[in-house]
Amino acid sequence: MLLMQQLPERCLINVQMKVQGAQQAGVILHADEDMKEGYYLYVEPERKRLVYRSWLRMSEGGGKTFPYDVEMETPIRDTGDGSYHMEIVTEGSIGVVYVNDEAALSFRMYDFKDRRLSLFSFGKTVFESVSMSVMERYPENKEEIRCE
Repeated sequence: MLLMQQLPERCLINVQMKVQGAQQAGVILHADEDMKEGYYLYVEPERKRLVYRSWLRMSEGGGKTFPYDVEMETPIRDTGDGSYHMEIVTEGSIGVVYVNDEAALSFRMYDFKDRRLSLFSFGKTVFESVSMSVMERYPENKEEIRCE
C-alpha cells in the first residue's frame, strides 16, 4: 500500500498496472492516513470484474460481509498478461472509472473529501505509471464553449 498526494476536487487519474498474481489491485480515493477508510476501486482478475467498495462496507458499521460481496461491480476481460489501465474522473462527489477503454463504472463519494490518493494490492502488482491532473471547471456560460 502506498499513500500519495491529496486529491483535488476535480481530477483525472491514470493508473497503468500489471497484476502478477494479486487477487485485488487498484486505488483508494480519499484514503485516510491509515488507508483503512476511503473509496476502493480495483480489479479482480480471477473474478474478471472491476469493483467499487466504500469504507462503510469495509467496516463493522457496514455489517459483516463475505470477502467476495461488493457494492458495485462490472465485468472486465481477462487481458492475458495482467495489464490494466484505469482512468478515473472525479468532480466533487461524482466519479467514473474506465478500465482498458472497455468497461465503465460510475460511483458516488459522499462522506469524505480533501483526503489522499492511495495504491494497493493484495498480492504482487507492478504499478507501471500513475498520474493525476487537475481538471478545470467548466464555464458557467455555455456560450463560452466553442467546438471548431
